[in-house]
Amino acid sequence: MAFSLKKLLQVCLVVACGVALLSTPLLLRFSVYSERTLPMGYQDVIPLHQHSSTFWCENMTTTSPHTFNAYLFDSAEPNFTEHSMQNRRVHVRVASYYYLGMYFLRGSRISITCCPAGRGTKLHLIAGLGKLEQCLHTVTGRNDSSPNSSFPVPPVQGPILDSQIRRNSTAWSVQCTSEASVDLVPDACGSGGPLRPVLWHEAQADGYLYLLFLNDPASEAYNDVQLGVDAWRRVFDRNKTLDACREALKCSLPLAFLSRQFVVAERSRSTPTRTEPAFLHARCEPRRKVYFLFYLAFALLFMVAAFQ
Repeated sequence: MAFSLKKLLQVCLVVACGVALLSTPLLLRFSVYSERTLPMGYQDVIPLHQHSSTFWCENMTTTSPHTFNAYLFDSAEPNFTEHSMQNRRVHVRVASYYYLGMYFLRGSRISITCCPAGRGTKLHLIAGLGKLEQCLHTVTGRNDSSPNSSFPVPPVQGPILDSQIRRNSTAWSVQCTSEASVDLVPDACGSGGPLRPVLWHEAQADGYLYLLFLNDPASEAYNDVQLGVDAWRRVFDRNKTLDACREALKCSLPLAFLSRQFVVAERSRSTPTRTEPAFLHARCEPRRKVYFLFYLAFALLFMVAAFQ
């Protein structure tokens, strides 16, 4: 009986080790480090260390239909600050919402100015796609976010940064989980001088910040909002790069084995359509020798178990 139990435990251990050796590389290759599609707004600086591993990835390959810059760093921190300004006109239709997003590193600060043509529009500042999805689910009265749905927020791997659509007339009183919110009034426009900020925020973590405009269903006309975003962005020192691709449509940068190297991508400043989002496709190229060692270990384990 004891012998049988010992044999059973050995078999279970061998099976568990075999499954781990076979499934771990596949899981990492096709799930954890699979290709990601990331939206890039004008002047966004996006580190890709969450989408790569120097143990599993030999290269980090990035592509985009718009030109971009990619930099290879070694354990660098975003210790520089760059000031940028962006002005655009936002048209919020009757009983609708409009949102746009930007990527900020932790410690970045933004100042929002708004000059609406009329009353009835509320502005929410929302941190992260998850909170934006929850808010829009509540606003539209929908509870699903399947890829085949007409819901304007697609799965996490490809969020849309700009969207406008009609919403339920009962949703104006809904409270969104936001970092800050404000009712926009023409009083904020001043008298021909500089606009005064309506919102201030400092990013507490790396990620997307969304500006969500909700138009009152009781309003009978669309609202035309002049939006200004002053940003003091935390960025990496570009003079300390190990390698770089500039003004590229495709870039592949090597990652040293078991190092702290990572890739940072930013949208090219020469891109003509500055207000439209670009999409960056980031792919971890597998380190084939590591994968081969795992499969070799699986084969050896299988052979040893077969001859026991």
